[in-house]
Amino acid sequence: MKLLIIEDNPEIVEAVSLCFELRWPEVNVISTDKGNTGVGLAESESPDLIILDLGLPDIDGFEVLRQIRLFSDTPIIILTV
Repeated sequence: MKLLIIEDNPEIVEAVSLCFELRWPEVNVISTDKGNTGVGLAESESPDLIILDLGLPDIDGFEVLRQIRLFSDTPIIILTV
């Protein structure tokens, strides 16, 4: 399983990664703190699941969602404060 986390808070990335790794030790976690980079990773890495923060430093999380939906139907979980 390949998981992409698009989140700018490193503590949240660490906690979510740990939860997945405990349940699925074979998970491959990829993360970025930038929305634009996340869109590129979603296209190039073809993850099985994306966890997306809405409050990103470069672009709005909803815009990231819109851009990913142009080329992918990968399940996306919105994780936000």
